[in-house]
This record gives sequence, C-alpha cells and structure tokens, in this order.
Amino acid sequence: MSKYYLFITVTTIAVIAMVLGAFKVWGTPAMQAKISRDKQKLQHIYTLSNSIQDYHRKNRRLPQTLSDLDLSLLPKDLQSAKQYTYEVTSATSYNICTDFETEDKTIEGDYSYIASRNHKLGHDCLKYTVSPSPSYNIPNP
Repeated sequence: MSKYYLFITVTTIAVIAMVLGAFKVWGTPAMQAKISRDKQKLQHIYTLSNSIQDYHRKNRRLPQTLSDLDLSLLPKDLQSAKQYTYEVTSATSYNICTDFETEDKTIEGDYSYIASRNHKLGHDCLKYTVSPSPSYNIPNP
C-alpha cells in the first residue's frame, strides 16, 4: 500500500511541476489573452499603415484623419472599442497610437510583416514615414 501512495505522490508532484513549467514557458491563460489582443492591435495598425501609404501614393499627401481612408470599416481597438489615434507629425511622417497590454518582448512568433514594431506597455505610438512616391507625368484625360 505504501508503494501506491508513493506512486500517487510522485505522479501528483510531476503533474504540478509540468503545469507550473507550462505557465513559465507559455505564460498564464490571462497573459496569453493579453498577447493575443496586442497581436490583433498590431495587425490593425499594420492595415491602417498600409492604407495610409496607399492614400499618400494616390493623393501625394497624408490623410487628415483616418476617416479619409478607403476602408469600409475602420479597425478599432477591441479592448476599449475606441478608434486608434492617428497623428500627422510632418508632411511624410505620422504616428498611430493605442494602449498595449504587454511589451513587445512578450510577443513571439513570426510577425515580421509588421516590421517588428517595438512598443511598450501602456499607451504608445508607433512612428511611420511614408515612402516617397515616384513622380509620374500621367496625362489627365
């Protein structure tokens, strides 16, 4: 009977150690939820940035507001349900701001298409500069 209790004790300790190890490696479910929401925010910001680049290419200027963009539905921060903050900082530069729940070091995975946008915990602005548009002499019809 003592072998049975020893087996149960060792098995219980092993399971607890594995669960704690999993939390250490992958984080708690609450932390994973925060990381997931921040990834979604980065994807929204990436979409907005591409739309701003397209707008600049077509109009040779930055949009005054996000409402000027050709988006059927402007992405919103799912956590606060607010629009992302857009600030024009120069003729070719702008910021997109939101509140992040994690630091960029917390987010892992292949998000290279977001150009490894560094952000800090809390309110932060991601800075962008539009690529210069080539000058084409397109005749007006």
